[in-house]
Amino acid sequence: MKVLIVGVTFGNEDKNNSMDELASLVWTAGGFVVGMVEQNRVKVDAEFFVGSGKVREIREFAESNEAELIVFNNQLSGRQIKNLVDEINISVIDRNMLILDIFAMRAQNQEGKLQVELAQLNYSLPRLIGQGVLMDRQEGAIGTRGPGETKLELDRRVIRRKITEKKREIDKLTKQREGRRKKRMESEKNVAIVGYTNAGKSTLMNSFTKAGVEVEDKLFATLDTTTRKVFHEIGKEYTLTDTVGFISDLPHEFIKAFKSTLEEAKYADLLLLVVDISSEQIEKDVQVVMNVLEELNVSNKTTIVVFNKIDALRKIFEIKDNDLMEEKLNEKTSGIEEIKRFEKVFISAKKGEGIDELKQAIVKNLWG
Repeated sequence: MKVLIVGVTFGNEDKNNSMDELASLVWTAGGFVVGMVEQNRVKVDAEFFVGSGKVREIREFAESNEAELIVFNNQLSGRQIKNLVDEINISVIDRNMLILDIFAMRAQNQEGKLQVELAQLNYSLPRLIGQGVLMDRQEGAIGTRGPGETKLELDRRVIRRKITEKKREIDKLTKQREGRRKKRMESEKNVAIVGYTNAGKSTLMNSFTKAGVEVEDKLFATLDTTTRKVFHEIGKEYTLTDTVGFISDLPHEFIKAFKSTLEEAKYADLLLLVVDISSEQIEKDVQVVMNVLEELNVSNKTTIVVFNKIDALRKIFEIKDNDLMEEKLNEKTSGIEEIKRFEKVFISAKKGEGIDELKQAIVKNLWG
């Protein structure tokens, strides 16, 4: 699908990296970016989010490049989406709707699918417009209207009922998960892998456990939680859990929807915070992860910061000398204040570099 991406900044706000990330999200969802349109504004346009002149530019660009979908990097209201679609005559979604679409593609187990459905329903509720729900309505809405009830009122009632149903189902699965987690915690040590999406968490998981977790160079390649046992050569064993990746500007309701999955970090004895050291926005990536960990009340838990993809960094800067490599590693990490108090290990999960050192650090932190 050919996709045009649109980003609006305000004042001195820098969105360059954010637009690159949006393009990656489009690619992950199966789209092909044919171009991008950007605008800097003083304030949001209530009708279209962008100015009316920019709407015409978007329409002309979309028509000339045969775009089939327009994705805004900003959160849009239901009315803004409707107005844009009426003017441009092409489907329009925002970044959060795109992320939800990717979540829906990636969810494999029952709990993951329910969490995605709940997040979709919660996001659609305040975005109802005269014609109904912005996302495809599921079975049950048509034919249930009572005398004198408007379509909009029906939509809201149906969504609220579905939200209640999904919460009930998730609560049931959460209790089952908590029961399994309690047994696991009573019998063994637990380590959870956390980090920004596409930082290499699943590759690290596979290098430790041969778990066979799907690994792709795409955002949110892993959505469902995977837990495996790790046996260390000195006779120690612990469980290792891979969790869903974080991303910037993720709405609170999305984090809340995946709370039961993310709570693996809350109950772990040790966190492995995986950071892509080759990322151009490494400080922002770390800040996003720390913000989510704070929301989960686990930001002060014992943590090893795992700087991954040193092989990619070496390739980017064509580094062959070990001293130059150490200098570049220090340069990339020295300014990240949030993690200075944590132990750090540098690895390439893909190449196997530094894995033995990381395993030793885990054992030391778990058993002293």
